[in-house]
Amino acid sequence: MGGRDFHAVFQGLRGWPGWVYRARKMMIVMTNTKGGVGKSTLAAHLAIWLFDQGRKVALLDTDEQATAAAWIERAEKGITVAKATMVDAIRREWKKLQASYEFIVADSPGSGGEAAQAITLLAEIAHIPLRPKDPYLC
Repeated sequence: MGGRDFHAVFQGLRGWPGWVYRARKMMIVMTNTKGGVGKSTLAAHLAIWLFDQGRKVALLDTDEQATAAAWIERAEKGITVAKATMVDAIRREWKKLQASYEFIVADSPGSGGEAAQAITLLAEIAHIPLRPKDPYLC
C-alpha cells in the first residue's frame, strides 16, 4: 500500500445513497465463502478511506489470518483494530465497537462457517466480492 493512492477505488462511494453519509452506526462486512477474492484488501482500504473522510471507524477482523488487521496496524494508527474468530468473541467485540464508532468495517474468514455467518448477520451492509471467470473478462 504505497501512499494513499488506493483511495481512488472508493471515490465511487460518493454515489452511494445519502443514508450512508447520515448513518449514525453501521457495520459493513466483506464476506464470501471463498478465500482470495479481495475481502481483506477491500476492508482495509474502506476503513482507511472512511477514516480519511473524518469518520470514526474501527476494523473488526474475524479471519484467522488477520491480514486486514495487520495492514491497518501498519498503515493507519488512528483506526481501532479488533480481532475475533469465535462467534461469542465476535458478538462481544461488535457490541463494544458499536458503542463508540460510526462505522465498523469487518473482514470475514474465507470459508463458510459460524464466524462468517455471525459477522454477516450482524452487518447492515454485506459486500460480497467475487473473482471474475475468464468469460466475464471480455
